[in-house]
Amino acid sequence: MVAAAAVIDLANLPSFEDKAVLGFFETSGRNLLAVEAAPYTSV
Repeated sequence: MVAAAAVIDLANLPSFEDKAVLGFFETSGRNLLAVEAAPYTSV
């Protein structure tokens, strides 16, 4: 996200159940780390 002009927080939890919240943030974090690790390509 080196060239990102903005970061938008879309963390709208679908549930407040412990297991669902943990799964949501694990998946979100994994996706963000994957995007950050990907090679930069300009659009």
